Amino acid sequence: MRRLRAMAALSGAFVIGLTMCTATASGASGGTKSPIVVGGVAQLADYSGIADGFNARIAQFNKAGGVEGHKIQFLGVQDDGGSPTTDQSVVQQLVEEDHVDVVAPIASEVFSPSGSTFLTQHKVPFFGWAVAPNWCNESYAFSADGCLILTNGQVSLATGGALATYLKSIGKKAAGTTVAIVNGDIPTAAASGAYEAGLFEAAGFKVVFNKGIVPINGASINYTPYVQQIEASNPGVVFLSLDFASATGLSAAFSAAGYKGILYSPVGYSEGLLQAEPSVKAALQGEVVDSEFPAAEDNSAAIAGIEKALKAIGKAEPLGLGAAIGYYDADMLVQMLQNAAKKGKPLTGAGITAAANSGFTYKVTATGGSCTETFPAAHVAGTVGITLMQVEGAQYKLKVPYTCFKNVKAPAGS
Repeated sequence: MRRLRAMAALSGAFVIGLTMCTATASGASGGTKSPIVVGGVAQLADYSGIADGFNARIAQFNKAGGVEGHKIQFLGVQDDGGSPTTDQSVVQQLVEEDHVDVVAPIASEVFSPSGSTFLTQHKVPFFGWAVAPNWCNESYAFSADGCLILTNGQVSLATGGALATYLKSIGKKAAGTTVAIVNGDIPTAAASGAYEAGLFEAAGFKVVFNKGIVPINGASINYTPYVQQIEASNPGVVFLSLDFASATGLSAAFSAAGYKGILYSPVGYSEGLLQAEPSVKAALQGEVVDSEFPAAEDNSAAIAGIEKALKAIGKAEPLGLGAAIGYYDADMLVQMLQNAAKKGKPLTGAGITAAANSGFTYKVTATGGSCTETFPAAHVAGTVGITLMQVEGAQYKLKVPYTCFKNVKAPAGS
Protein backbone atom coordinates (compact mmCIF):
# COMPACT_ATOMS: atom_id res chain seq x y z
CA MET A 1 0.00 0.00 0.00
CA ARG A 2 1.29 3.44 -0.80
CA ARG A 3 2.57 5.34 2.20
CA LEU A 4 1.84 8.99 2.95
CA ARG A 5 4.10 11.34 4.81
CA ALA A 6 2.64 13.44 7.61
CA MET A 7 4.06 16.43 9.47
CA ALA A 8 4.19 16.01 13.23
CA ALA A 9 4.92 18.98 15.48
CA LEU A 10 7.10 18.58 18.57
CA SER A 11 5.20 20.29 21.41
CA GLY A 12 6.63 22.19 24.38
CA ALA A 13 6.74 25.69 25.73
CA PHE A 14 7.75 26.75 22.26
CA VAL A 15 7.65 24.93 18.94
CA ILE A 16 11.32 24.03 18.60
CA GLY A 17 11.19 22.26 15.25
CA LEU A 18 9.40 20.09 12.81
CA THR A 19 10.14 16.54 11.71
CA MET A 20 8.81 14.28 9.02
CA CYS A 21 7.09 11.03 10.04
CA THR A 22 6.00 8.23 7.81
CA ALA A 23 2.47 6.95 8.44
CA THR A 24 2.48 3.17 8.16
CA ALA A 25 -0.42 0.93 7.15
CA SER A 26 -1.50 0.82 10.78
CA GLY A 27 -0.99 4.60 11.06
CA ALA A 28 0.88 6.71 13.59
CA SER A 29 -1.12 7.97 16.54
CA GLY A 30 -2.97 11.11 15.46
CA GLY A 31 -1.37 11.03 12.00
CA THR A 32 -2.96 10.85 8.58
CA LYS A 33 -3.48 7.24 7.62
CA SER A 34 -2.75 5.99 4.15
CA PRO A 35 -5.74 5.52 1.84
CA ILE A 36 -6.62 2.33 0.04
CA VAL A 37 -6.35 3.38 -3.60
CA VAL A 38 -8.86 1.87 -6.03
CA GLY A 39 -9.61 2.40 -9.72
CA GLY A 40 -11.66 0.50 -12.29
CA VAL A 41 -12.22 -0.15 -15.99
CA ALA A 42 -15.40 -0.89 -17.93
CA GLN A 43 -17.23 -0.64 -21.23
CA LEU A 44 -19.06 2.45 -20.02
CA ALA A 45 -21.53 2.47 -22.91
CA ASP A 46 -22.83 -0.89 -21.67
CA TYR A 47 -22.47 -0.38 -17.91
CA SER A 48 -23.49 3.21 -17.29
CA GLY A 49 -23.69 4.09 -13.62
CA ILE A 50 -21.03 1.60 -12.55
CA ALA A 51 -18.79 4.29 -11.06
CA ASP A 52 -21.75 5.86 -9.25
CA GLY A 53 -22.81 2.53 -7.76
CA PHE A 54 -19.28 1.84 -6.54
CA ASN A 55 -18.82 5.35 -5.20
CA ALA A 56 -22.18 5.26 -3.38
CA ARG A 57 -21.04 2.37 -1.18
CA ILE A 58 -17.52 3.77 -0.76
CA ALA A 59 -18.96 7.11 0.40
CA GLN A 60 -20.84 5.29 3.17
CA PHE A 61 -17.66 3.47 4.18
CA ASN A 62 -15.55 6.61 4.25
CA LYS A 63 -18.17 8.60 6.14
CA ALA A 64 -18.16 5.89 8.83
CA GLY A 65 -14.40 6.32 9.25
CA GLY A 66 -13.14 3.52 7.00
CA VAL A 67 -11.24 0.63 8.57
CA GLU A 68 -8.91 1.54 11.42
CA GLY A 69 -8.90 5.07 10.01
CA HIS A 70 -7.94 3.99 6.48
CA LYS A 71 -10.41 5.22 3.88
CA ILE A 72 -10.78 4.37 0.20
CA GLN A 73 -9.50 6.78 -2.43
CA PHE A 74 -11.56 6.00 -5.54
CA LEU A 75 -9.98 7.11 -8.83
CA GLY A 76 -13.11 6.37 -10.84
CA VAL A 77 -13.72 4.01 -13.77
CA GLN A 78 -11.94 4.40 -17.10
CA ASP A 79 -13.63 3.47 -20.38
CA ASP A 80 -12.02 0.75 -22.51
CA GLY A 81 -14.52 1.34 -25.33
CA GLY A 82 -14.74 -2.40 -25.94
CA SER A 83 -11.10 -2.49 -27.08
CA PRO A 84 -8.91 -5.30 -25.67
CA THR A 85 -5.81 -3.17 -26.25
CA THR A 86 -7.26 -0.22 -24.38
CA ASP A 87 -8.46 -2.44 -21.57
CA GLN A 88 -5.00 -3.94 -21.08
CA SER A 89 -3.41 -0.49 -21.22
CA VAL A 90 -5.76 0.83 -18.52
CA VAL A 91 -5.10 -2.15 -16.26
CA GLN A 92 -1.34 -1.66 -16.55
CA GLN A 93 -1.62 2.09 -16.00
CA LEU A 94 -3.67 1.62 -12.83
CA VAL A 95 -0.96 -0.62 -11.37
CA GLU A 96 2.25 0.91 -12.71
CA GLU A 97 1.36 4.61 -12.75
CA ASP A 98 -1.54 5.08 -10.33
CA HIS A 99 -0.20 2.46 -7.89
CA VAL A 100 -3.64 1.19 -6.95
CA ASP A 101 -4.08 -1.37 -4.21
CA VAL A 102 -7.20 -2.80 -5.88
CA VAL A 103 -8.61 -2.68 -9.41
CA ALA A 104 -12.37 -2.28 -9.12
CA PRO A 105 -14.93 -2.31 -10.48
CA ILE A 106 -14.40 -4.16 -13.75
CA ALA A 107 -17.23 -4.76 -16.22
CA SER A 108 -15.99 -5.56 -19.70
CA GLU A 109 -16.32 -8.31 -22.27
CA VAL A 110 -12.71 -7.67 -23.30
CA PHE A 111 -11.02 -7.97 -19.88
CA SER A 112 -8.68 -10.74 -20.99
CA PRO A 113 -6.55 -13.50 -19.42
CA SER A 114 -3.49 -11.30 -19.98
CA GLY A 115 -5.11 -8.63 -17.82
CA SER A 116 -6.08 -10.97 -15.01
CA THR A 117 -2.66 -12.67 -15.10
CA PHE A 118 -0.93 -9.29 -14.95
CA LEU A 119 -2.91 -8.30 -11.85
CA THR A 120 -2.30 -11.62 -10.12
CA GLN A 121 1.43 -11.41 -10.83
CA HIS A 122 1.49 -7.94 -9.26
CA LYS A 123 -0.61 -9.14 -6.29
CA VAL A 124 -3.38 -6.66 -7.02
CA PRO A 125 -6.88 -8.06 -6.30
CA PHE A 126 -9.59 -7.21 -8.81
CA PHE A 127 -13.35 -7.03 -8.42
CA GLY A 128 -16.05 -7.06 -11.08
CA TRP A 129 -18.59 -8.97 -13.13
CA ALA A 130 -17.08 -12.41 -13.77
CA VAL A 131 -18.38 -12.95 -17.30
CA ALA A 132 -15.35 -14.80 -18.70
CA PRO A 133 -13.35 -17.93 -17.79
CA ASN A 134 -10.31 -15.90 -16.67
CA TRP A 135 -12.24 -14.82 -13.56
CA CYS A 136 -12.19 -18.39 -12.31
CA ASN A 137 -9.36 -20.22 -10.55
CA GLU A 138 -7.62 -16.87 -9.98
CA SER A 139 -6.79 -16.27 -6.32
CA TYR A 140 -6.86 -12.49 -6.78
CA ALA A 141 -10.20 -12.40 -8.69
CA PHE A 142 -13.32 -11.52 -6.72
CA SER A 143 -16.89 -11.03 -7.86
CA ALA A 144 -20.05 -10.40 -5.88
CA ASP A 145 -21.59 -13.29 -7.81
CA GLY A 146 -18.48 -15.47 -7.67
CA CYS A 147 -16.99 -17.42 -10.55
CA LEU A 148 -19.80 -17.67 -13.12
CA ILE A 149 -18.17 -20.22 -15.41
CA LEU A 150 -17.86 -23.01 -12.86
CA THR A 151 -14.73 -25.13 -13.07
CA ASN A 152 -15.64 -27.95 -10.69
CA GLY A 153 -17.67 -30.05 -13.12
CA GLN A 154 -20.87 -28.22 -12.27
CA VAL A 155 -23.10 -25.58 -13.83
CA SER A 156 -25.58 -23.19 -12.28
CA LEU A 157 -29.28 -23.73 -12.85
CA ALA A 158 -29.80 -19.97 -12.80
CA THR A 159 -30.07 -19.20 -16.53
CA GLY A 160 -31.83 -22.36 -17.73
CA GLY A 161 -33.82 -22.74 -14.53
CA ALA A 162 -35.17 -19.20 -14.61
CA LEU A 163 -36.13 -19.56 -18.28
CA ALA A 164 -37.79 -22.93 -17.57
CA THR A 165 -39.82 -21.30 -14.79
CA TYR A 166 -40.92 -18.56 -17.18
CA LEU A 167 -41.91 -21.05 -19.89
CA LYS A 168 -43.96 -23.01 -17.37
CA SER A 169 -45.86 -19.83 -16.50
CA ILE A 170 -46.95 -19.50 -20.16
CA GLY A 171 -47.81 -23.16 -20.59
CA LYS A 172 -44.60 -24.39 -22.22
CA LYS A 173 -41.87 -26.83 -21.24
CA ALA A 174 -38.10 -26.58 -21.30
CA ALA A 175 -37.70 -30.21 -22.35
CA GLY A 176 -37.14 -30.30 -26.09
CA THR A 177 -37.16 -26.52 -26.55
CA THR A 178 -34.34 -25.60 -28.93
CA VAL A 179 -31.82 -22.87 -28.10
CA ALA A 180 -29.36 -20.91 -30.23
CA ILE A 181 -26.45 -19.42 -28.28
CA VAL A 182 -24.88 -16.39 -29.95
CA ASN A 183 -21.58 -15.01 -28.69
CA GLY A 184 -19.43 -12.14 -29.86
CA ASP A 185 -16.51 -12.69 -32.18
CA ILE A 186 -13.91 -12.57 -29.37
CA PRO A 187 -11.22 -15.01 -28.15
CA THR A 188 -13.22 -16.16 -25.10
CA ALA A 189 -16.34 -16.97 -27.14
CA ALA A 190 -15.70 -20.71 -27.52
CA ALA A 191 -15.19 -21.28 -23.80
CA SER A 192 -18.16 -19.10 -22.87
CA GLY A 193 -20.40 -20.81 -25.42
CA ALA A 194 -19.45 -24.28 -24.26
CA TYR A 195 -20.28 -23.40 -20.69
CA GLU A 196 -23.53 -21.66 -21.63
CA ALA A 197 -24.65 -24.78 -23.47
CA GLY A 198 -24.43 -26.62 -20.16
CA LEU A 199 -26.58 -23.98 -18.47
CA PHE A 200 -29.44 -24.73 -20.82
CA GLU A 201 -28.93 -28.46 -21.23
CA ALA A 202 -28.95 -28.94 -17.44
CA ALA A 203 -32.47 -27.49 -17.41
CA GLY A 204 -33.70 -29.71 -20.27
CA PHE A 205 -33.20 -27.46 -23.29
CA LYS A 206 -31.62 -28.63 -26.57
CA VAL A 207 -28.83 -26.46 -27.98
CA VAL A 208 -28.93 -26.38 -31.80
CA PHE A 209 -26.60 -23.44 -32.52
CA ASN A 210 -23.57 -22.22 -30.57
CA LYS A 211 -21.13 -19.81 -32.26
CA GLY A 212 -19.18 -16.62 -31.59
CA ILE A 213 -19.86 -14.74 -34.80
CA VAL A 214 -21.11 -11.22 -34.05
CA PRO A 215 -18.71 -8.23 -33.91
CA ILE A 216 -18.73 -6.47 -30.54
CA ASN A 217 -19.98 -2.89 -30.32
CA GLY A 218 -21.49 -3.39 -33.75
CA ALA A 219 -24.62 -1.28 -33.54
CA SER A 220 -24.38 -0.05 -37.15
CA ILE A 221 -23.54 -3.28 -38.96
CA ASN A 222 -25.87 -5.30 -41.15
CA TYR A 223 -27.25 -8.06 -38.92
CA THR A 224 -29.40 -9.76 -41.57
CA PRO A 225 -26.79 -12.42 -42.51
CA TYR A 226 -26.40 -13.35 -38.85
CA VAL A 227 -30.15 -13.64 -38.37
CA GLN A 228 -30.40 -15.90 -41.40
CA GLN A 229 -27.56 -18.12 -40.20
CA ILE A 230 -29.06 -18.47 -36.72
CA GLU A 231 -32.66 -18.97 -37.89
CA ALA A 232 -31.51 -21.83 -40.13
CA SER A 233 -31.10 -23.90 -36.93
CA ASN A 234 -34.80 -23.34 -36.15
CA PRO A 235 -34.36 -22.23 -32.52
CA GLY A 236 -37.26 -21.68 -30.15
CA VAL A 237 -35.01 -19.44 -28.01
CA VAL A 238 -32.11 -17.22 -29.09
CA PHE A 239 -29.71 -16.41 -26.25
CA LEU A 240 -27.82 -13.20 -26.99
CA SER A 241 -24.54 -13.52 -25.07
CA LEU A 242 -23.30 -10.20 -26.45
CA ASP A 243 -22.43 -6.65 -25.46
CA PHE A 244 -25.42 -4.30 -25.24
CA ALA A 245 -24.98 -2.56 -28.61
CA SER A 246 -24.65 -5.83 -30.52
CA ALA A 247 -27.47 -7.54 -28.62
CA THR A 248 -29.81 -4.62 -29.32
CA GLY A 249 -28.89 -4.46 -32.99
CA LEU A 250 -29.38 -8.20 -33.45
CA SER A 251 -32.69 -8.06 -31.56
CA ALA A 252 -33.99 -5.39 -33.92
CA ALA A 253 -32.92 -7.48 -36.91
CA PHE A 254 -34.73 -10.57 -35.57
CA SER A 255 -37.89 -8.53 -35.05
CA ALA A 256 -37.65 -7.10 -38.57
CA ALA A 257 -37.30 -10.65 -39.91
CA GLY A 258 -40.51 -11.68 -38.15
CA TYR A 259 -38.91 -14.15 -35.73
CA LYS A 260 -41.63 -15.77 -33.58
CA GLY A 261 -39.47 -17.42 -30.91
CA ILE A 262 -38.09 -16.02 -27.67
CA LEU A 263 -35.17 -13.61 -27.65
CA TYR A 264 -33.28 -13.76 -24.35
CA SER A 265 -30.69 -11.14 -23.44
CA PRO A 266 -28.62 -11.09 -20.23
CA VAL A 267 -27.64 -7.45 -20.88
CA GLY A 268 -30.96 -5.89 -21.89
CA TYR A 269 -31.99 -4.62 -18.46
CA SER A 270 -31.47 -1.14 -17.09
CA GLU A 271 -34.14 0.66 -15.09
CA GLY A 272 -35.34 3.72 -17.00
CA LEU A 273 -33.71 2.64 -20.26
CA LEU A 274 -36.95 1.95 -22.14
CA GLN A 275 -38.40 5.36 -21.33
CA ALA A 276 -35.18 7.15 -22.21
CA GLU A 277 -34.39 5.35 -25.47
CA PRO A 278 -37.40 4.83 -27.80
CA SER A 279 -35.29 2.98 -30.38
CA VAL A 280 -34.09 0.53 -27.74
CA LYS A 281 -37.64 0.07 -26.48
CA ALA A 282 -38.75 -0.81 -30.00
CA ALA A 283 -35.85 -3.24 -30.51
CA LEU A 284 -36.46 -5.08 -27.24
CA GLN A 285 -40.24 -5.48 -27.37
CA GLY A 286 -41.28 -8.89 -26.06
CA GLU A 287 -37.69 -9.83 -25.23
CA VAL A 288 -36.86 -11.75 -22.08
CA VAL A 289 -34.06 -10.10 -20.09
CA ASP A 290 -32.37 -10.95 -16.84
CA SER A 291 -30.30 -9.39 -14.12
CA GLU A 292 -27.78 -11.41 -12.12
CA PHE A 293 -28.25 -8.88 -9.35
CA PRO A 294 -31.60 -7.95 -7.77
CA ALA A 295 -33.46 -5.54 -10.05
CA ALA A 296 -35.54 -2.51 -9.08
CA GLU A 297 -38.60 -4.56 -10.06
CA ASP A 298 -37.84 -6.92 -7.15
CA ASN A 299 -38.75 -4.03 -4.83
CA SER A 300 -36.56 -5.31 -1.97
CA ALA A 301 -34.96 -3.67 1.06
CA ALA A 302 -31.56 -4.12 -0.59
CA ILE A 303 -32.70 -2.20 -3.66
CA ALA A 304 -34.08 0.59 -1.49
CA GLY A 305 -30.74 0.77 0.29
CA ILE A 306 -28.77 1.15 -2.94
CA GLU A 307 -31.12 3.84 -4.23
CA LYS A 308 -30.75 5.72 -0.92
CA ALA A 309 -26.96 5.49 -1.15
CA LEU A 310 -27.03 6.85 -4.71
CA LYS A 311 -29.20 9.78 -3.69
CA ALA A 312 -26.78 10.53 -0.84
CA ILE A 313 -24.03 11.25 -3.40
CA GLY A 314 -26.38 13.22 -5.63
CA LYS A 315 -26.97 10.44 -8.12
CA ALA A 316 -30.66 9.68 -8.36
CA GLU A 317 -30.47 7.97 -11.74
CA PRO A 318 -32.39 4.72 -12.29
CA LEU A 319 -30.72 1.61 -10.93
CA GLY A 320 -29.27 -0.38 -13.81
CA LEU A 321 -26.89 -3.31 -14.14
CA GLY A 322 -23.83 -1.06 -14.04
CA ALA A 323 -24.79 0.61 -10.76
CA ALA A 324 -25.68 -2.76 -9.23
CA ILE A 325 -22.33 -4.30 -10.21
CA GLY A 326 -20.50 -1.28 -8.84
CA TYR A 327 -22.38 -1.19 -5.54
CA TYR A 328 -22.17 -4.90 -4.72
CA ASP A 329 -18.48 -5.15 -5.63
CA ALA A 330 -17.76 -2.11 -3.43
CA ASP A 331 -19.78 -3.68 -0.63
CA MET A 332 -17.77 -6.89 -0.91
CA LEU A 333 -14.50 -4.94 -0.90
CA VAL A 334 -15.57 -3.14 2.28
CA GLN A 335 -16.37 -6.43 3.97
CA MET A 336 -13.05 -7.89 2.83
CA LEU A 337 -11.17 -4.93 4.30
CA GLN A 338 -12.98 -5.42 7.59
CA ASN A 339 -12.18 -9.12 7.43
CA ALA A 340 -8.47 -8.40 6.87
CA ALA A 341 -8.34 -5.96 9.77
CA LYS A 342 -10.07 -8.47 12.05
CA LYS A 343 -7.49 -11.11 11.13
CA GLY A 344 -4.58 -8.74 11.65
CA LYS A 345 -3.57 -8.68 8.00
CA PRO A 346 -2.13 -5.54 6.37
CA LEU A 347 -4.62 -3.53 4.36
CA THR A 348 -2.70 -4.09 1.15
CA GLY A 349 -3.82 -5.94 -1.95
CA ALA A 350 -1.91 -9.03 -0.87
CA GLY A 351 -3.13 -8.70 2.71
CA ILE A 352 -6.84 -8.48 2.01
CA THR A 353 -6.55 -11.28 -0.57
CA ALA A 354 -4.77 -13.60 1.87
CA ALA A 355 -7.38 -12.88 4.53
CA ALA A 356 -10.26 -13.59 2.12
CA ASN A 357 -8.74 -16.79 0.79
CA SER A 358 -8.20 -18.11 4.31
CA GLY A 359 -11.98 -18.09 4.70
CA PHE A 360 -14.44 -15.26 4.02
CA THR A 361 -18.18 -15.10 3.41
CA TYR A 362 -19.73 -12.15 1.63
CA LYS A 363 -23.32 -11.59 2.66
CA VAL A 364 -25.56 -8.64 1.91
CA THR A 365 -27.21 -7.68 5.18
CA ALA A 366 -30.36 -6.15 3.66
CA THR A 367 -33.19 -8.48 2.61
CA GLY A 368 -33.27 -9.20 -1.12
CA GLY A 369 -29.59 -8.59 -1.81
CA SER A 370 -27.33 -10.61 -4.07
CA CYS A 371 -26.48 -14.22 -3.22
CA THR A 372 -24.07 -15.17 -0.45
CA GLU A 373 -20.57 -16.04 -1.71
CA THR A 374 -17.92 -17.92 0.28
CA PHE A 375 -14.24 -17.74 -0.63
CA PRO A 376 -12.04 -19.47 -1.63
CA ALA A 377 -14.80 -21.83 -2.87
CA ALA A 378 -16.39 -19.08 -4.99
CA HIS A 379 -13.19 -18.85 -7.05
CA VAL A 380 -14.24 -22.21 -8.47
CA ALA A 381 -18.04 -22.12 -8.26
CA GLY A 382 -20.09 -19.07 -7.42
CA THR A 383 -23.73 -19.00 -6.34
CA VAL A 384 -25.69 -17.33 -9.12
CA GLY A 385 -28.96 -15.48 -8.73
CA ILE A 386 -31.29 -14.16 -11.41
CA THR A 387 -34.27 -11.89 -11.83
CA LEU A 388 -36.13 -12.60 -15.08
CA MET A 389 -38.23 -9.92 -16.78
CA GLN A 390 -39.92 -9.30 -20.11
CA VAL A 391 -40.10 -6.05 -22.05
CA GLU A 392 -43.72 -4.92 -22.42
CA GLY A 393 -44.16 -1.43 -23.80
CA ALA A 394 -41.94 0.91 -21.78
CA GLN A 395 -41.74 -1.41 -18.79
CA TYR A 396 -39.84 -4.45 -17.57
CA LYS A 397 -42.47 -6.84 -16.24
CA LEU A 398 -41.25 -9.14 -13.48
CA LYS A 399 -41.63 -12.80 -14.49
CA VAL A 400 -39.30 -14.63 -12.09
CA PRO A 401 -38.33 -12.80 -8.85
CA TYR A 402 -34.67 -12.78 -7.85
CA THR A 403 -33.70 -16.31 -6.88
CA CYS A 404 -30.37 -17.88 -5.90
CA PHE A 405 -30.15 -21.13 -7.88
CA LYS A 406 -28.21 -24.24 -6.98
CA ASN A 407 -25.31 -25.72 -8.92
CA VAL A 408 -25.70 -29.16 -10.50
CA LYS A 409 -23.50 -31.63 -12.33
CA ALA A 410 -22.64 -30.38 -15.80
CA PRO A 411 -24.13 -32.33 -18.71
CA ALA A 412 -21.68 -34.47 -20.64
CA GLY A 413 -19.66 -32.46 -23.14
CA SER A 414 -20.26 -29.04 -21.59
